[in-house]
Amino acid sequence: EGNEIRRDIEELYLRSSRKPEAVALDFRAQLAGNITARDRVLAQIGRYGPEVVKGVMRRIIDNAEAAFLKKLKRLPDGVWRERSYVECCRPGDRGTYCVMLTLRKTGSKLVFENEGTAPQAGAMNATYSGWRGSIMVALNELLCWDQYFCIAGALRHVEFDPTPGTFNCANFPRWRYRSILPTTCFRR
Repeated sequence: EGNEIRRDIEELYLRSSRKPEAVALDFRAQLAGNITARDRVLAQIGRYGPEVVKGVMRRIIDNAEAAFLKKLKRLPDGVWRERSYVECCRPGDRGTYCVMLTLRKTGSKLVFENEGTAPQAGAMNATYSGWRGSIMVALNELLCWDQYFCIAGALRHVEFDPTPGTFNCANFPRWRYRSILPTTCFRR
C-alpha cells in the first residue's frame, strides 16, 4: 500500500514457502521491477498521452503476432509428444512419475496438453500456472525472441488444454503440499 510492504500480508505470503528468506528477496525484486515498470509507463503516458502509448502497445502485439505466424507457417501441421520421468516425490518413495507434454499444430493454432501425466503426488506438484508459464517461456525464447519477447501476439494462437489433478496441473490443496524432506535432512 502506497509503495510500502504490509508486514502482515508479507508474513502470510511467506508462510506458504519452505524457503521464506529466498522468497522474501524474490518478492522485493519483483516488486521493485513492477514499481519501476509502472513509473516508466506513467512517464511515457505523461510525455505522449495514453492513446499514443496504448496504440504503441497494440502495435507491438500485432507485429509480434505477425512475426510469430510467419515462423509458424514454416512448421508442418502435426502432433509432437515428449515424455519424461520424475522420481522420489517424498522420503522413502521409490516410484517414478510420468510427465507428458503434447503439442498439436493445426494451421495457425498450437494446442498444448498434458494428458498422460501421472496423478498429483508428493511435494513436487506444479500448478496450472506453472505448467502454462513454463510453456510460455519456451515459446517466448524460441519464437518471439525477435519481437521484444512479446508473447501476447503468440498467445492469440495458443491454447492450453490441461488435465487437472496431475503432477504438472495439481488441484488445490495438493499444490500446497508441504514436504517433510527439508525437516528430515536437518534432523540427520
